[in-house]
Amino acid sequence: MRYFSPLAHDENARDEDEVLSLLDERRRKSWPNIDEGYRTVILAEAGAGKTYEMDARARYAAANGRFAFFIRIEDINQDFENSFEVGSANEFKRWLESEQPAWFYLDSIDEARLENPRAFEKAIRRFAGRIQDAKARTHICISSRPYAWRSVSDRALIMQYLLHTREKAEQKGEETQRVDEPELDAGPSVFVLRPLDRDDIRMFAAHRAVPDVDRLIEQLDRRDLKDLAGRPFDLEGILVGWSEDQELGSRRDLLRRSIDIRLGEFDADRERRQPLSAEKAREGAQRLAAAVVLTGEIGILVPGGDPHRQGIDAFQLLDGWGSIEEINTLLERAIFNDVLYGSVRFRHREVRELLAAEWFARQLKDGDSRSSVEDLIVRRQYGQEIIAPRLRPILPWLILEDAGIRSRVLAIKPEIAVEGGDPAVLPLSERRQILADIVHRIVTDDDDRGARDNSAIARIAQPDLEDDVLELIKRFGADDDAIFFLGRLVWQGEMSRCVAPLLKIAADPSRGKYARIASTRAVMICGSEEQKISLWRALNGDA
Repeated sequence: MRYFSPLAHDENARDEDEVLSLLDERRRKSWPNIDEGYRTVILAEAGAGKTYEMDARARYAAANGRFAFFIRIEDINQDFENSFEVGSANEFKRWLESEQPAWFYLDSIDEARLENPRAFEKAIRRFAGRIQDAKARTHICISSRPYAWRSVSDRALIMQYLLHTREKAEQKGEETQRVDEPELDAGPSVFVLRPLDRDDIRMFAAHRAVPDVDRLIEQLDRRDLKDLAGRPFDLEGILVGWSEDQELGSRRDLLRRSIDIRLGEFDADRERRQPLSAEKAREGAQRLAAAVVLTGEIGILVPGGDPHRQGIDAFQLLDGWGSIEEINTLLERAIFNDVLYGSVRFRHREVRELLAAEWFARQLKDGDSRSSVEDLIVRRQYGQEIIAPRLRPILPWLILEDAGIRSRVLAIKPEIAVEGGDPAVLPLSERRQILADIVHRIVTDDDDRGARDNSAIARIAQPDLEDDVLELIKRFGADDDAIFFLGRLVWQGEMSRCVAPLLKIAADPSRGKYARIASTRAVMICGSEEQKISLWRALNGDA
């Protein structure tokens, strides 16, 4: 069973404050706790399994006799009856006509906002209109990546359209009397999906009958892949590779291996009946992924589906790539989910983004397409160069493949390097410059906070940057935002020589709370026993 950590809400908080409080280790919650709530938000990074968890929870609830529905937020449009992936329009109608409660699992804010920043608001308005008369008996759980959740504005949006009210009751003698005045909930509870811990990883690996699990855990620790292994999607790829040769590669290598596996056919007999080479399958998947990114259309129409349904026409897009049989075979591979309403989707967003980046890299390599590709990625607006929002998710991968794109993109938004992808494979000189640029933008408050979450920091927290981190701590030690970033970089990269200046910050009651939290954790993870005891005494002596 997966667990969640609750986040406290401060009415005066900035949008990112709730996400920053991820460092607060609170009592963990499980799905039964989540389902007790009426308005809940689940935050989880890419690959953490939030979609799988939401879908599985809806199926579990439905199997146990409850009205339960799983819907992707981007599918909540005028054609609402076709948006259910768990549940159906008929079941929804039966629920409305009943007096029973229902559980809705809505996934996910970040996917909806890829197409339009206001898409989430529009979807919530439509959804609220459909459940209007039954709002008081509706349990709603919404998921998002942490960076896409806007603590203040999104909370206000949910309060405006999905405010939960229930009638108050007074106990008088043996009778319970209703009171006309409604009781209002304070708003959505926000939780973070916790990563798999060491025991979870061990259990997961044992269930997959992986050899030499102890050595696998040791290798994950030594190569600083604990965060990657904490996400079920990535762990699957790690375990497959480990089962083959008992060695770990880079994050990019691991993800590419996972893609190869999912593009292959597990059934040998079926592979003989429907042959499709690995190279051709990848080329077709790259083309489809690029089309999804460029158009914003998530669904890929399968042959024989509803011709009026909106989505990418696989036949038209792959015309010239292969035969009808080969297109059908590709769309049946495990890299896509099962056919739903005549269309499929890539199972995982990061797979889609890596494949799309590979397609773009091939266009750049051909030579004739460079200027047109660069014009798609970087545009001029009001005299300034900006990154096209729709293509931004593929850039952490694309900059690894093309030096020209890397130079141009990082000059505009250096934090893109750590928003995804695998920056650890970049040359040390370039990673040093990226780190310096990110910290400078944090200090000047010129960043868009894409590099400030823990997963982004983990991607760049390599031991060979220790000298640079120490110099940045000394240079920007008075800036709390910079120290909150650098302190987490130190403990994730286990940079013990950076502990001394952070010890002073952790013990200083005049410093900001988050700067002290990050500094304290750095001391307790990377510091010597003497440094830990020193901090302990300082904190206990502080009223």
